[in-house]
Amino acid sequence: VAANDTVGNTNSTTEISVTVDATSPTSLSFVSPTLNDGTNLSRNYYEVNLTFTETNPNNCLFDDGSNTSMTRVGSSCFINRTSQTDGTKTYRVWVNDTAGNLATSATRTVVIDTVAPSVTANSTLYPAGKIIAKVNDVVTLRATVTDATSGIDTVTVGAAAVCTVTPITLTLQSGNLYTGSCTIKSS
Repeated sequence: VAANDTVGNTNSTTEISVTVDATSPTSLSFVSPTLNDGTNLSRNYYEVNLTFTETNPNNCLFDDGSNTSMTRVGSSCFINRTSQTDGTKTYRVWVNDTAGNLATSATRTVVIDTVAPSVTANSTLYPAGKIIAKVNDVVTLRATVTDATSGIDTVTVGAAAVCTVTPITLTLQSGNLYTGSCTIKSS
């Protein structure tokens, strides 16, 4: 830098340094206790922990539509999402450095479902022409099962006192109706 005044006096100094950071944060990785993408939960909270590489880190934002600041320590960010309602939660994390360079993580989804499925036992179907079963008869056990959030995984009936094989896995027939066969055993 050099300067002169109106009478011709001049002065100069050494260089002025400028630091340029044109590199966005890299290597964004979800780590434990972050759940795998697509995880179903029967609790009302989940945690997100992300690591990244950056010389001049600034902050991390949790983006589920709300852009919430995360706790950052060095090159790691964490947030605990508590008191969540049932439903699908989709999120990603934004990381920026002190120069304003920005990077974003992959999108993740978790499903929170704290309500048990609804189960209604339906009437048993007996062999043709019968209204009661005897040993070695095969009857059809039926149930209507629904779940508003995460869907039904398996439906089983523990009928050890009556059936030769237990538990019996019921299979979806139509709508919300599940059925399975039971061979009546001797007592």
